[in-house]
Amino acid sequence: MGKTIIRPLSECATIERSKKGQLYSAGTILIPISGVSRNNCEVKILKTNSLVDGRYVCVNSKNYPPYFLFSVIEYSLPNFLSRYLQTINIAFEDIGRMKIKIPTDDRVIYLLDKSMQAMDENQERIENQIIELQKIKNFFLQKMFPETHTNK
Repeated sequence: MGKTIIRPLSECATIERSKKGQLYSAGTILIPISGVSRNNCEVKILKTNSLVDGRYVCVNSKNYPPYFLFSVIEYSLPNFLSRYLQTINIAFEDIGRMKIKIPTDDRVIYLLDKSMQAMDENQERIENQIIELQKIKNFFLQKMFPETHTNK
């Protein structure tokens, strides 16, 4: 990846505990802070403006593209959890201490952002195709075995 600098997340993003009833903008990164384990801590990025439940910290980049920041947070998360995870919770104050690697070359940041965004869009497209194929499969199974399938 070339040269990188290590920065705490708090220098690269605004971090706030999600608030009930507040609408968060597309591109907001969600980090769960309750009900977390080393094997179960899925970072998410909002694709549309959305309400967020209270178990997340909302992260918005100050100077970096959202999918880039999302990818470096995902990459940094295992080391962060091994140090800061307390039973099944992460202290809100600790999120800003997460160390992330930032490439010094802006072209690398741009390419990582666009690549992550394209992969996310491709994954969503494939998931939608799977759902449609399951519907087709169920349709044909109902036609083949009408006595065992009832419409629900």
